[in-house]
Amino acid sequence: MKRIFFILSALLSCAVVSAQVYEYYFFENRDAFQTFPQLKPVSESLLIKSMPLFNIDSLLAEDKELEGLDVPFRFGHAFDVDYTLNDGKWMEEDGKRIWRSRFYSKGAYSINFAFSEMILVPEAELYIFSTDGAMVYGPVTERQNIETGEFLTTLVAGDDVVIQLIEPAASKEKSRLSISRVVHAYVNTYPELNNEGVRLLTCHNDVCNYPAWEEQSNGVGGILLSGGAHHCSGALLNNTSQNVKPYFLTAYHCLDSSVTSWAFRFQYKSSTCNKSAITYNGCNQRAGWSNTDFLLVELNQSIVSNDLTFLGWDRSSSASSTGTTIHHPQGAQMKISFDNNSLSSTGNFWSVTYDSGTTEGGSSGAPLFNTAQRVIGQLRGGDDGCPPNVTDIYGRLDKSWTGGGTNASRLSNWLDPNGTGATSLNSLVQISGPDLVPCSGTVTYSLPASYASSTVTWTVTPLQIVSGQGTNTIIVQRSSSSTSNSASISVTVTPSGSSSVLTKSVDIGVPHITSLTGPSSAKVGIGASFTAAPVFTQGDYQWTVTPSTATMTPYRQTCSIIFNAVGAYQVGVRSTSSCTTPGSYTTTTVSVSTNYIVSSETGKQVTVALPSGVTASTTQTIAWTLHNQTTGALAASGRIVAQGGALDFDNLPVGVYVLSLDTESGVPDTHKIILK
Repeated sequence: MKRIFFILSALLSCAVVSAQVYEYYFFENRDAFQTFPQLKPVSESLLIKSMPLFNIDSLLAEDKELEGLDVPFRFGHAFDVDYTLNDGKWMEEDGKRIWRSRFYSKGAYSINFAFSEMILVPEAELYIFSTDGAMVYGPVTERQNIETGEFLTTLVAGDDVVIQLIEPAASKEKSRLSISRVVHAYVNTYPELNNEGVRLLTCHNDVCNYPAWEEQSNGVGGILLSGGAHHCSGALLNNTSQNVKPYFLTAYHCLDSSVTSWAFRFQYKSSTCNKSAITYNGCNQRAGWSNTDFLLVELNQSIVSNDLTFLGWDRSSSASSTGTTIHHPQGAQMKISFDNNSLSSTGNFWSVTYDSGTTEGGSSGAPLFNTAQRVIGQLRGGDDGCPPNVTDIYGRLDKSWTGGGTNASRLSNWLDPNGTGATSLNSLVQISGPDLVPCSGTVTYSLPASYASSTVTWTVTPLQIVSGQGTNTIIVQRSSSSTSNSASISVTVTPSGSSSVLTKSVDIGVPHITSLTGPSSAKVGIGASFTAAPVFTQGDYQWTVTPSTATMTPYRQTCSIIFNAVGAYQVGVRSTSSCTTPGSYTTTTVSVSTNYIVSSETGKQVTVALPSGVTASTTQTIAWTLHNQTTGALAASGRIVAQGGALDFDNLPVGVYVLSLDTESGVPDTHKIILK
């Protein structure tokens, strides 16, 4: 039987960014190539980049000495490399360009990569897969392009993997990839796929067996640190503005050289949870203080996944009567540990002695919850082993609140941005379910299982509730009398006397267009290409351009436009479906200027002319300059009528020059001139 675990997230932006939209699968029958026909089994002709052997025993000995100390957990050995698209093999297939490169590191439990640059063009797809068909990671698309270009991949199981890039033929070799590190995992973080070499302690508790903690587990994540070989844990925190700012609390001792390239993974749980793991790349440091070992970062991407929780917190100084932590020991699937007794205080830290479960390397930074299930601290470290007599210490959130007295060393400015003075805050949960309701058929929306005993009232507009009103799960469908392309799903929850309202906006029929990419400037008579996102197969894309002095050639999510006159144009696109009225257009503005035709005639005369069909006033003139290409010196300048004419450079020496002509857009039209 094939078990499938996958990472999946919504589409959104990060700096220049969009959401992480990763998927990865484990195939017990090693039949990934049947599921992903765009991936071909590896042929012998694909050269292998083999990593050198290294002394694993010495690394394991180092790790043993570091156990219990305040250091991030190391699972792999990183090789510094310098591979680009020149270090692979290109081929053409079905009108696409495909690049592949194969990597082998003997005995690795998994391999992951650090890209110093990853820039993908629209419609490009990047995959990483094991050569035996056991695991596929991808597709990674242009939505994952980050301003810094840095990118960390997840760990792909096995010691022999392939990176495959698929580009549209029209974008031949325009993507950019630079691999700076290949990481060989000598610790098995995928025991669910391969039980060999697993060294996790046997007393861990699977978080999926504790539904009362589902809401809290939905806010806990693992961190792949910048080098790609170390792991920590942490949690998303709510703030008093409740504006889903993606603040993430972890341990200060996890801080390394570049938090901007950290990768975060949420919902990495065992299959019994039936959850899909979600990955995000990149963050910025907001505050940290070594005295309580806290570090607060803000993810570069907004988080709109309805499966994630922004956790509540409590900054009171009173000791909780119990303590619970949720974490990723050794980077493995999520676990939960309990102290059923009152916590004790040791200065800036809470002391926890476990009655059930434990922590290990990789758990650093994990949240500590009080009896009310609010975060009161983060894991610094402690004893090794299983209960009894296993004690850990956690930096106290109440001490971190004022921290070192500055914005960069305290939590208060970030978690209470409006200065409300709140001493505690509830979690901010989101409604789980798809972002699209089809024209026909039903979809399901739900709250965490922990809300099953709460008073729940659902409101949907303009949808219909098929079943589930009053429970934490409802089934809805489109109202047959409505032609709206948007809907709202709201739920009022009263878990313990005080009500809160959660709302989710969804599309009907087809997704709304979220982005339109294309050039901001163009030349008369020369085609420009535009692309809409997201990509969908049902329904259609409707394109428009104003003014109408342009020729459009649309093909679903792409459109080629030739602008036939000078001026400012607005290009727009919207999605349409058979059951709804189209919504508003997503637009972009394009400044179109003249593209002169320059030709050399006999001697040193050069003619300048407008393209065929383009006219200009007989009195309008434009400025021009001529520079020596070698020295950069100005050789000549003047003005010429905008409709064109002849320029005489007979008095200039032979050589290579650059002719620059003014245009309406303000961007000069330049031409290379060779005077003979």
